[in-house]
Order: sequence, then structure tokens, then C-alpha cells
Amino acid sequence: THAAPHQGLGVDQYAWSTSPLRRYTDLVNQWQILACAEHGVMAPLAAPFKPRDANLFAIVSSFDAAYAAYNEFQTNMERYWCLRWLGQEDARQVEAVVLKDEVLRLVDIPLIIRLPGMPAVARGAQVRLDILRWDELDLSIEARLLEVPLPAATATDGGQDAELAALDGSDDSDDGDEQDSGQAAAQEAVDAEGAVAIVTPEPAAN
Repeated sequence: THAAPHQGLGVDQYAWSTSPLRRYTDLVNQWQILACAEHGVMAPLAAPFKPRDANLFAIVSSFDAAYAAYNEFQTNMERYWCLRWLGQEDARQVEAVVLKDEVLRLVDIPLIIRLPGMPAVARGAQVRLDILRWDELDLSIEARLLEVPLPAATATDGGQDAELAALDGSDDSDDGDEQDSGQAAAQEAVDAEGAVAIVTPEPAAN
């Protein structure tokens, strides 16, 4: 575990073991930490739960199951309200940012989708999607790639500048031939097998 900033609490370093006592596991963590602080090398003998204690493993297992269920519920709720937003805004064409191969995040809402078959695009590049349909009950969404950035827009000497330009969706070139090339690339992606993605919610990681 590595301590990291916590925006909600306004602290520079935070870990579950130093969190407010909201869960039984927080209390267990503090028991073990206090034993280490007070007894040093003798902590394994003085701690409430000894090394490889079966009761401790049972507590951890129970927490993992409960946390996984909570995380899945939270993820599904966020996805549901993202799909509701698409309906309220009647969003048919949207901007998305490439997170990694075939994984994108919409610019306007925190909706992450997969687009199998899309051409290789640099991470951070901004693309345009055509939203074909979505279902608020099974939380699925069907999208198609419309526009992809030109290779020349990201293959520059300044890699960081190119990534920023892609994130902003900017293109300094007004050359009609380049625009035609971009449209051709998009059309190729649309015609490719799997260019239309039917995305369903993924199970939360344990």
C-alpha cells in the first residue's frame, strides 16, 4: 500500500490503514499498526492477529467480497447516469479520448467504452464517435468510429506537444488533402470488422 493524496479529506497522504474508523477493517488495521509501533520486533507475538491467523484471513476475505459488491454497484450507477445523460442531451456524435488500445473515455462524461477493431491511435488522441444506440437496463452502448486524427498530427518531433494538441482536438493544418486522408481513415475503420462496438459493463475487479 502506498499513501497518496485524498481530495475529499484534504490531506497529502492517505491510506486505508490511516483512514477514519468507518469500517471494521479500519479498526483491525489500526490494531495491527499500534502493535507494531508499541512492540517493534515483538509485534507478531503481541498483535491481536498473529501471522497467518485464520480469523484475520476470514476478515480480509469478507471485506474483499463486500467491497467488490459495493464497487460493482457504484460503477453500474455511474454508467447508468452517463447513459441517461446521453438520452437527455440526445447525443448522437460525441468526442472521446483514447486511453489505450481500443479503450476510450468520452470527453463530456466519465463513460469508458471499448471499440474493437479501431485503428491504432496514440494514447491521448481525441476521436469522434457516432453513438448508434444504448440500453439503460443492461447498461450497454453501441458506437462507431467517425473520425480519427491524422498520423502527421501526432508524429511530430515534440511528442508532448502532439499529445496536448490531440487532447484539445486541435489541428493546425487546413490542407484539404489531409482532411480527405482523415475521412478515408475513418471510413476504413468503419468498414473494418468489429468497428461497431457493442459495449456491456465489465465485472468489477476484485
